[in-house]
Parts: sequence; C-alpha cells; structure tokens
Amino acid sequence: MLVKQFNIVGGLLISLSFLLASCGTTARSPEPTVHAQATTQAIESPSPVSTVQATPKTEQTARRKTVADYFLEIPEQYFQPIRLSTQQRQELLSAAEQGQGGNIYDPNNGYLQVTSGGDSCPTVTIAIFSRPSASPLVAVSLTCTSGDTTKILDPDQNWRDVTATVLPVDLSPSSNASYIVEVKLPQIGRTIEVSHLDENNQRTLIGRYQFDGERFVEE
Repeated sequence: MLVKQFNIVGGLLISLSFLLASCGTTARSPEPTVHAQATTQAIESPSPVSTVQATPKTEQTARRKTVADYFLEIPEQYFQPIRLSTQQRQELLSAAEQGQGGNIYDPNNGYLQVTSGGDSCPTVTIAIFSRPSASPLVAVSLTCTSGDTTKILDPDQNWRDVTATVLPVDLSPSSNASYIVEVKLPQIGRTIEVSHLDENNQRTLIGRYQFDGERFVEE
C-alpha cells in the first residue's frame, strides 16, 4: 500500500516538473519579438546622408570676366606696332582704374580706353560685345597716326581674328591705301562707326554697324 502511494506521489511530482518547465519556456517566448521590433525600427529610421550631400551650386559658379580680364589676355601680336607686354598693360589698367591721365575704365559697359605712351599709336581702346551662347567678342582698336588698326577677336577660338567674318566692311590697310580709316568703338551701345579721312583731312562716314549678338549688321 505504501509503495503504491509513493508511486502516485512520484508521478505527480514528475507531471508538476513538466508543467513548470513548460511555463518557463512560454514566459521567455516574447523576447525575440522585442528584438525584431528594434531591428525594424533601425531599418526604417531616415538616413542623414542625403542632407549632407546637398551643396549650393552658387559656390561652383565661375566669376564673369570683365573687360580688364580680356585686356590682359589678348595676345601681344594684336597690339602691333607698339606690342604692349602684360606688365605694361597691368600698369595702364591700374592707371585707368584710378582715372589717371584721361584713361577710361567702364567695366559695366565693357569698355576700356588707355593711353599707351607710344608716339605711333598713342591710344588703345577695348570693347566687348556679349553673345548669348558663347564668350563675348573682343574688339581692339589702336588709334595710330597712319590710321586706326582694329581687330575683332574670338576668345573661344584661341583669340582668332574674326573681323572679316563678323564685320561687313574691309578694314585691311591694303584696301584703304588712299585714305586713313577711323574706327570708333562704343562705350555705350553696340554700334561701331567706321569713317575715313582723305588727303585733305575730310572725314566721311563709311557706315554704322550694330552688333546683333552674332555679327555686325549695317544700320
């Protein structure tokens, strides 16, 4: 009888052990769900990388060149016969910026006139003519005792002389042997005036040519 009771008690103890073990396992089961939620939140959190990469484009915008910049960049060969070196041009530009010696520096209108100091060509005038989709054309005029020497240059073509292409009047010395050509570059506006002086110093207007954004057209 005692043995039978002992077996019954032992069976109860074993059943109770299984129940406790089962309850302990159930109590710990939610833990993986907590970790899964934390992982999901970490993935869904916004990344700050896109904000850091945003850079204002204005910092990359190149400074627009002025008539002074072009004056210093023009190849020396176009200042014949006086051949102004870069250093000489810097000195003339400094005097013009200070308004000395009657020199004119007008960056807003793209105009510069300086006194070179040379006897044969005392005055140098620069005027820039803006184009919508390219660098401006740069006109260089030397006022010389034997007549004005004027070139229209294209910086985008390695400072190629494009006078014959964009200006419908022949300014070459060989075509004007009988008179002196005078070219007036505009400080205001976009019109070039071309005149000539005969042997009696009588001035005659050859034509007025307005820049249309690509070339000069006779008015």
